Amino acid sequence: MLKTLNLNVFVKLTAKFINKAIQEIDEEILQQLQKTYGNKCYLNYGYVYGSSITLIKRSTGQLDNLIVDGGLVYSVNFAANVCKPEEDDIITCVILQKNKECIGCETINDLKNILEIIVPVSWHEEPLLTKIKAIELDSIIEVKVIGTRFEPQSNNIRTICSFVRKL
Repeated sequence: MLKTLNLNVFVKLTAKFINKAIQEIDEEILQQLQKTYGNKCYLNYGYVYGSSITLIKRSTGQLDNLIVDGGLVYSVNFAANVCKPEEDDIITCVILQKNKECIGCETINDLKNILEIIVPVSWHEEPLLTKIKAIELDSIIEVKVIGTRFEPQSNNIRTICSFVRKL
C-alpha cells in the first residue's frame, strides 16, 4: 500500500535564483515540490506524503521560452512515499459509522486521515452478513480492498472494501 516512487517533473524558479548558491536553489526546489505535490493525491499515483519528498537530481536551469520573465525551468527527479491501496490489500480499521447500507471506517495507523473506507453491506452474503449486522461502533475489523478512487489534488482516497473479520 505504501511505496517509494521516483517521479519526474518540471519546476520553475523566479529570476532571483539565477545567481544563488546551489544549496539555496535545491532548498527552494524541494519547498516547491512539497507545496505542489505533498500531502495530496498526484495524478494516478496516489497520496504523496509531503515530508517524504527528497530531491534526487535536477538539471541545469533553462530560461523559460514561453513566458519571458527571467525565470528558470529545472527538470527535477524526486522520490516520495506514496499511498495507493491495491486490490486485495487487507486493512485494519475501526468502525465510525454504520447503517443498513454501509459501514464507514477509519484506519488505525498512519493512513488515518488519508483513506476514506466504505464497506457496502449489501455486497455480502451469509454468513458474513449476519456477522456484519452484529458488529458495534468502535469495533476493530479487517477489510479487503475492492477498489479505490481519488481525484488529483484531493486530500484523501475513497476506498471500497469488503468485510473480512472482526478482531
